[in-house]
Amino acid sequence: VELWNYPYYDTAAYALLLEDGSVEIFSVGPGDPALEGTAFTYEGQFEEIKGKAESWTQVKQLAWNDNFLYGLREDGTVVSTSDKELSFPETGEDIRTFIGQKGALIALTEEGTIRFLISNADMEASGMEAAERWENVADFALGGSHIVGLLEDGTVTAAGRNYAGQCEVEDWEDIVYVAAGECCTLGIMADGELKIAGFLY
Repeated sequence: VELWNYPYYDTAAYALLLEDGSVEIFSVGPGDPALEGTAFTYEGQFEEIKGKAESWTQVKQLAWNDNFLYGLREDGTVVSTSDKELSFPETGEDIRTFIGQKGALIALTEEGTIRFLISNADMEASGMEAAERWENVADFALGGSHIVGLLEDGTVTAAGRNYAGQCEVEDWEDIVYVAAGECCTLGIMADGELKIAGFLY
């Protein structure tokens, strides 16, 4: 159903999400020439990740964050190969989807709000955490140092660094899909027209 690829200590680790909600992890095996001269210890680091992730059940989405794999379960909780479980039982917020990037893990809740499950110093410095005040969010995307929210009414909002104009999306309407790059924001309108803010490089 879903395949995630993460280059782990100069080798490759793959996480496959199966239709039954279980996870399988693959990598190069012991003795593979790709491991020579690297810090990767197959029997230690990789086997630990593999053992934890393959015990998960009822997973509907995967995300990488640094050296950790996270799984979003059907009940809205998040499990991690770091043994840390993230959820919002105190507020009743369940997670709809999430994205991992640059040491951060950001979620969209079923209530249509953005939550920073794990953030980094750059996100606070850039103003990205202002996204936690958004409401009625239908989808979102992460750029290099900005976050974009597609609202339920088809309008778009953004927060973070705007050095290339990537956050200048306030006048967009009738948007059905958003994506973000290092210094750009893309939106697709219901009629198929492509909107671009910032620079495509």
